[in-house]
Amino acid sequence: MDKYIRPILLSSLFIIIFNTVLVLPVKFAALFVYFAGGALTVYLFKRECDENYEISVNDASILGVITGIVVSAILVFIFIFKLQNPDFKRQILDFINYGMQSKLSPQQKTEFTPLNDLGPIFYSIIGIFTSLTTSTICLFGSIAALPFVNKRQA
Repeated sequence: MDKYIRPILLSSLFIIIFNTVLVLPVKFAALFVYFAGGALTVYLFKRECDENYEISVNDASILGVITGIVVSAILVFIFIFKLQNPDFKRQILDFINYGMQSKLSPQQKTEFTPLNDLGPIFYSIIGIFTSLTTSTICLFGSIAALPFVNKRQA
């Protein structure tokens, strides 16, 4: 198995477990988990390599971005699977309609027609936004872990 694949899969599993199963009741906990997952990827990659191998910024960047992409793909799949439930879909539609109505003036509220269905644009935006967020935060986590895993040159 390639030395990149195992750390990416294990840290992606860590992120998915903490984001979906063990939902932490702290604000911005998901972003912290993405950051920790990126750092974990670099740590696991260091364990796969030789003792004297120095991880470069390029390696850390590749590990962080690919981990973020894998996690975002799994999270979007889970979200779209949950949208098959009509009650959950109705809650999302009500949330979007309420948010859109609260930003309108009284004249615009009379002309506002609420959303009745989520189209492909919604799914595309969710996928792109999730992918950008997870990849960026995992990238920062993987680069932040470099000073801790690389041995200091004397």
